[in-house]
Amino acid sequence: MGFDQCASVLVGHAFETDHFALWEGFYCRYNPYASEKGPDELRARMRSQAREKPELLRIWSKHEWNVQLSNARDRASWRRSHRKYERREAAQKEQTRDYFRNNRDRIASGTDWPALKWIAGNYLIEPKRLSEVFDDVADAECALRNSFEFMRPHVPTLSFLVDHSPYSLRVLHAACLAHFRHAGNLDVIDIDVLKAVKTDLGGYNGYKEGEAEEFTAALDKLIFPTIDEVEAFARTFIEPQLSRAFDAPTGVGKLRYDNAFAPVRDELAFEWLERFPDMPWHARETLFDICAKQVERAALKALIEKRCADFVRSSTASNEEAKTRDFWFLRGLFFLDTSQEEIWDRFCSDRDAIFMIEERAGRFGRGDNEGWPNLSAEKIFRILDMYVGAWPKVVLPSSYGTDDPHDETAYRFLTDVVWRIDQDSPDKSIPVFDRLLGDTRFADFHDAAKSQRASAVHKRALKDFAPPSAAEIVAMLDRNRLATVEDLRALIVEELEKLEIWVRNNETNPLTTFYPNGKRVDENTARDRIVDRLQARMTALNLNVVIERYMANQNRCDITVSAMLGGQQRLLVVEVKGQWHKELFSAASAQLHVRYSSHPDAAQQGVYLVLWFGPEVPIAGKRRPNITDPDALRDAIIEQMPRDLHHLIDVVIIDLSPKKGAEE
Repeated sequence: MGFDQCASVLVGHAFETDHFALWEGFYCRYNPYASEKGPDELRARMRSQAREKPELLRIWSKHEWNVQLSNARDRASWRRSHRKYERREAAQKEQTRDYFRNNRDRIASGTDWPALKWIAGNYLIEPKRLSEVFDDVADAECALRNSFEFMRPHVPTLSFLVDHSPYSLRVLHAACLAHFRHAGNLDVIDIDVLKAVKTDLGGYNGYKEGEAEEFTAALDKLIFPTIDEVEAFARTFIEPQLSRAFDAPTGVGKLRYDNAFAPVRDELAFEWLERFPDMPWHARETLFDICAKQVERAALKALIEKRCADFVRSSTASNEEAKTRDFWFLRGLFFLDTSQEEIWDRFCSDRDAIFMIEERAGRFGRGDNEGWPNLSAEKIFRILDMYVGAWPKVVLPSSYGTDDPHDETAYRFLTDVVWRIDQDSPDKSIPVFDRLLGDTRFADFHDAAKSQRASAVHKRALKDFAPPSAAEIVAMLDRNRLATVEDLRALIVEELEKLEIWVRNNETNPLTTFYPNGKRVDENTARDRIVDRLQARMTALNLNVVIERYMANQNRCDITVSAMLGGQQRLLVVEVKGQWHKELFSAASAQLHVRYSSHPDAAQQGVYLVLWFGPEVPIAGKRRPNITDPDALRDAIIEQMPRDLHHLIDVVIIDLSPKKGAEE
């Protein structure tokens, strides 16, 4: 029982037994800063109880009045302190104005250190404040430009700036910017000054739009005339910072985001990852992301494997070591094709470890993962297998963010990551989909798995597809030649539809050939009549039609149409069934797809041809009053076909039923 429930029970007991002291002990004032907005149930209950008993009402009113008095005192105290602060600020501003008025000449010469500090800070951060002491901002810039000689003894070296950030650096930065605005270049500034200022770039509001880029370009042109100078700067200023404490900040971000370091970025990032295994963790993440995008993948995998193996062989003793281990184990999970079982054991042993994976593969992590490989279908299955029981289903609101409760974040990740199984190749994703669909633990993900599996099957069927060349397209349009297996399938469907029109409407009444002596023919005879009609058309198109062709395992396909497409032998299989056949609704999958379209030349595609002789004839061995025409039969067959086959197999119904009134 939680605290709120216990409090509610005790308050109820105190109310019933007139235990006023106990009841008073649970009084709580209104909290406007509570994380959950809305009425407080305990306060609402106690307020209601107070109205029923005078003694409780007296207690409640006393506390509420004391709260109001306390709030009033707090507001009065804040107003007094605020007025005091405003008076102090005004006095300080007046004191600063007096100082600048009394020392105008020395300030203008650039030799007054307190004034230079004040000017430089506001010049770079809050330029509007310069008007508090200067009628013209140009006077402030003049003081900065004149300060170079005064500041010469105080120019810090790169080695000194590794561990220190003197205020003289900001003054030099402001002076260089003032000179750049005045002269349009930095040519006369000492190189040591420019190198120091390079370490201080970024994060200042005093630059105008586009000015920071121009200033940086002018500075880089002078301090980095060669790639050797770029590397020397990085090794002098950034590299020593990699030996700092585990949580210390570093300047590694310059290597990643500053284009001046682009020529040496990849080489140094990988070298430092190897040389400094105990570097600050922020720096390690930055360097690794650089390597993930640019460094040769084989070398990066070898480093990941080595670091993971080191932690497998040793036991971690501190939080820092554990965090470093998890850093490399996470990358081992993503980058290594066959991750060590110790890596999976780490993620399996702690249900909260899902958030490490979610941080990189979840909705909010994808934009930062350039260069990271997608999780394979098998890895996604293992993730689901590890966490589906640890993080059961919860109701997910339509809105989400980084501050969501852990159970929502974890379950949302599981529902999202399922949709990425299809990113893997069909040969790898389809077996994973089958395992998901066969496991009741993943019932909540079955709809997503079914949808993606159908897409993967379609993708597998088209894996050998190559778009026709321009010459093949011209040949198809000009000489009616076929270019792809899809063209062949579409042609057969079109010819069968034309055949039905001919059978039912030609003046020679060819429909009678399907009813010798007034009785309908059997399935094979009807098939032969159809092939007789198709043969001439197929021969004209250089296509070969074969009846009862032998396939694998001594199976025989009713009709096959073969052609040379793109220099390869291609085969389209056609299965024929009369409407009365007991396997009418299963043949498209069990027979046509499994036995015939799996032929290496068939591209997993085919045509299922069904012969319709009228509603009086049984359908799959039964009378079905809901199926009275060919369209209804076609819909019923497609509905029972696996969705995987809808894009691979065309269902064609040829209407061979007697014409109405023919007997007359």
